[in-house]
Amino acid sequence: MQYAMHVIDDAEIPRAAAPIFQHLLDTYVSETNKTAAVWRELKDDQLDFRPHARSSSIRDIVKHQILSERRFFAEFLGFAEPPADRLLPEGERPSVRAYIERYVALARPRLAPIAAGDEAYWLAEVPFFDVRRERIWVFWRRVLHTTHHRAQVGVALRLLEDRVPATYGPTADVTWRGADPTNTVAAAARGAGAAIVERAGAAAPTGPSPVREGNVMTPDPQGALKPIAPTRVAEELKRLSSQRASGELDRDEYEHRFSRMISELRDRRIDGNRAEILAVLSPLQQDGTVTPDDWHRLIRQLGLG
Repeated sequence: MQYAMHVIDDAEIPRAAAPIFQHLLDTYVSETNKTAAVWRELKDDQLDFRPHARSSSIRDIVKHQILSERRFFAEFLGFAEPPADRLLPEGERPSVRAYIERYVALARPRLAPIAAGDEAYWLAEVPFFDVRRERIWVFWRRVLHTTHHRAQVGVALRLLEDRVPATYGPTADVTWRGADPTNTVAAAARGAGAAIVERAGAAAPTGPSPVREGNVMTPDPQGALKPIAPTRVAEELKRLSSQRASGELDRDEYEHRFSRMISELRDRRIDGNRAEILAVLSPLQQDGTVTPDDWHRLIRQLGLG
């Protein structure tokens, strides 16, 4: 899935020294993006809202997220982190934007040490409060901790009658064509046949991947994903732009489609050299079909800059 807000782009994610741990980097960036997206829905005058007299306020939760994440990485994982008294934004009542900017600024430098960890580092036991745990266990505990507090903010947004953005799937406010939440017994049952085949030792069915509507990565008849022609990319960009201009796609759906297209193009590649690709795509930026921000994202994340 691709989500609308990317405070840290995929192109910024380093490669892990030990490839088996790449998922730590990918997950940490994904969770950071999701948390920033939820916080972005808040208004400054909502930060002191609390759903119950004994509950933490939203500001308390946001502050705790920043403070406790630093403690996990510094005390338990051994990262070099800023002094604790310099973590929070300045002032008595910082804005939502100030909290988000600080949260992201603290997250980015952690990517390099996460990437540097080898098996010995991640499997070593370290003190964790009053027990000892492997570093990789501590890392995943941090991810779960972040998810818990993000969900608290999401509930507060709902109580405040504000929009709850997508995190692990669509919400009542944000969805997209092809979203498939598991809200029925029928949805939960999908894949059972494949599991039975696997347990029985039978060969799994083969064939081309299913074609998703609006997906630029349509397989060829043999199921292979060949590099896509620049003209096909141009057609997709024109279609998305037209749907955005007509109102057929709202902001979140457009962002989802645009991000998904970039991700798929990075996997599949565009046919031709840089000059040939830009010769086809540049006119779309020049005539305003693609906005300057989207153009910058496109060429940077596809390595065309």
